[in-house]
Amino acid sequence: MGIKKIIYTLHVLLVLLVSGCKDKNDKDIQRIKDFYTSYLSIAEKIPYNKKGLDSLKTKYLTIDLIKRLESLKLDYDLILNSNDVDTRWDDNILVKKDSTNLNIYNVSYTNGSSYIKIEITNTNGISKISDIENIMNEQPKKNGDSSDIKNSFYSKVFEPYNSNCDIYIYIYGDSLFSIKEKGEIKMKGKFKKTIDNNISYYHFEKLEGLYYNDSLDIQNYGNDMNQYIHFKSCDEKYIHFVNILSKH
Repeated sequence: MGIKKIIYTLHVLLVLLVSGCKDKNDKDIQRIKDFYTSYLSIAEKIPYNKKGLDSLKTKYLTIDLIKRLESLKLDYDLILNSNDVDTRWDDNILVKKDSTNLNIYNVSYTNGSSYIKIEITNTNGISKISDIENIMNEQPKKNGDSSDIKNSFYSKVFEPYNSNCDIYIYIYGDSLFSIKEKGEIKMKGKFKKTIDNNISYYHFEKLEGLYYNDSLDIQNYGNDMNQYIHFKSCDEKYIHFVNILSKH
């Protein structure tokens, strides 16, 4: 075989290789976009749709990654690297192939202002997300573990005082909140602060708390004339919450 034929053959092989890689990258990028579009659509809805998110994770994430995420029991969403969801993010999803690492993609839902690195692995012929940036820096925590809370982005974290009830109220800045009951998100969204006759109140969707001295008092359930219950796992009628961040 002459030198020209060898060069031509190598050129054809290179073109096919590059074309195959580009085709795989394009499919991976579209799959990542599909995942984040669906994830944001479900995550932004209230009440919290755990079943929908779990089904989505099963489809797009490896089993190992799902188990690692569950073991961490984080107080923020590692998939989004955020503790909140904005409806505008759906229209700003960008995915780029990392130029230096094979199988690594950079994902942004803020129109490129910040990126999250994720790894794609081929599992039985299907591309799935197998790792997310910084997940290995996180350590599994037990429910209610607040040992590292002082370094987080919460402005306040309320826990029941002198109580066995597993309920935590997380305040982000001046307007956002999430509430966890027994490790599961009970509700999240925007809260309001009001003052009536010099008495301060925090309003969280369908419940409110009396706020004083960096603590909250919440009535958990009503009576025969006004029947309701906020936290079914807690049998206390009045729950006194204290801000654990003020201890540090």
